[in-house]
Amino acid sequence: MIRSKLLFIILVFGFFIKNPVYGQFPKITKVKMKKCSGKRVVYQGETFSKCSVWGTAGLASAFSASVSGSGVTAQIIGHYPAAKLNPPRDKIKIKFTVSGSASATKRTVTIKGPGWSDSFKIYVRKKAKITGAEVPESEVFFKNNVDVLLKGKKLTNIKYVSAVILSPVHDENGNSISPSLVTVTSAINNTTPQTSSQVLIRLNFSKKLTQAKVRIQLFGDPAKCGALRAHSTNPLKKTITIKAKPSKYNYVKSITFPYGQTFSVGSLATIQIDLEKPVEPSTGQFFLMTDGTASSAGAHVLWKLIPSNVFEEAPGGTSYNPNGLNTMIITPGNEFGQITVKVKECPSSGNGTTSTVKIQTWRLNKNTYQPPWYKEQLFNISCPEN
Repeated sequence: MIRSKLLFIILVFGFFIKNPVYGQFPKITKVKMKKCSGKRVVYQGETFSKCSVWGTAGLASAFSASVSGSGVTAQIIGHYPAAKLNPPRDKIKIKFTVSGSASATKRTVTIKGPGWSDSFKIYVRKKAKITGAEVPESEVFFKNNVDVLLKGKKLTNIKYVSAVILSPVHDENGNSISPSLVTVTSAINNTTPQTSSQVLIRLNFSKKLTQAKVRIQLFGDPAKCGALRAHSTNPLKKTITIKAKPSKYNYVKSITFPYGQTFSVGSLATIQIDLEKPVEPSTGQFFLMTDGTASSAGAHVLWKLIPSNVFEEAPGGTSYNPNGLNTMIITPGNEFGQITVKVKECPSSGNGTTSTVKIQTWRLNKNTYQPPWYKEQLFNISCPEN
């Protein structure tokens, strides 16, 4: 008696699971998900939850979804019985999770319900990847038109690019600064043809820099086929470091003050001028100025104090001319030279205050106020009250 009742329940259950219109088990009638070249696709490394499977009545009784092969899983995340009427149609929603190493092959997705199953095909596509970058080296510093060549696979259908400044960042003088002080813009530079294996990105910075760490981001176009479509919201990224190469001309690297940066009236002010590297004997072969004046053995640095009348030549100190440019010669083998002058008086603005003055230097070109040829540094004069 119990066995006959159980058999009766199973038969009744199977009867109601069948499509009441056609007297058949549920069948898939339509699969709605993204396609490329007419094929349903998912991409390596992607989680995709926009797959709607429509079918005859009873499809919503499905309890499992699976995918052939390895590296791809399917999960039913929604059941919608009688989602449409006349004729009756059920719907289920499926989420696919694809590992980054899943084979790029055709797969069979199998939907199972009580006493029935049906299937459809999907294709796994390879993901885009960046495998390397060619980063240029600029002379002394860089700012505009910095072209970075990204190399990789499936780098097609890029919708737009962006760039983010990271630490460390060095300004034109080689000093470390906050990334928040610099902005960068980016765009595809089509002077080099974009292919599936390379794309040229042009960067422009708001400041002159000698070093910058930058993260370049490629966003795919969700409206087009291609491996980058999987990166329409989660971009493909590459972090690079751009550095200016050392100059062969040995410019002024820094101006420092060995005994402090504030001086009182009547005291001696010592200023140190540091070059990028020790002077070589061949320095004398280079021209000092654009007018063609040849240097003697050593590296010539022209300098001037502003305001010039505040200072005077100190006994046993550096020769000083307040009415023009002064010359320092750093001899071969040395990397720096020192200037010692006497503070004669306070600037006209100083009275019981600390006044700011400066030293200007030129290397190889006296006709510019732009680095790397020109460098200046502020320092202070402490003025007594009258």
